[in-house]
Amino acid sequence: MKRPDMRKALAATTVITLALGASLTYGLMRGLSVNAKSAHSTYANGSTVSRPCNITVNGVVVDSFNFPPTGSWSNYSTTLRSINLGTATGFRNVRITATTAAGGPNIDRMRFGIL
Repeated sequence: MKRPDMRKALAATTVITLALGASLTYGLMRGLSVNAKSAHSTYANGSTVSRPCNITVNGVVVDSFNFPPTGSWSNYSTTLRSINLGTATGFRNVRITATTAAGGPNIDRMRFGIL
């Protein structure tokens, strides 16, 4: 994975379905004065129920999110979350992990930026 240039938003395009326990991991650098990053996720969920995922930073669960149905597996929606990266400076591993047997959504793109 390429290290992000934090002068710009980091964007990663992936098309992946998260099965139970499967995850996507992104590397982010926490700057001197920013604790939170915006996380825009573009996903599809063609099922009739939300697909929950945990969000971890350096192995610690900091949030969970239910990706609501989008109507079909080819209909994508974009959500915005705030991820707290903590107060210390340095590199962070941000992971999105599916938490149910149904798995997570089809994640098409993640974009991170400063709030």
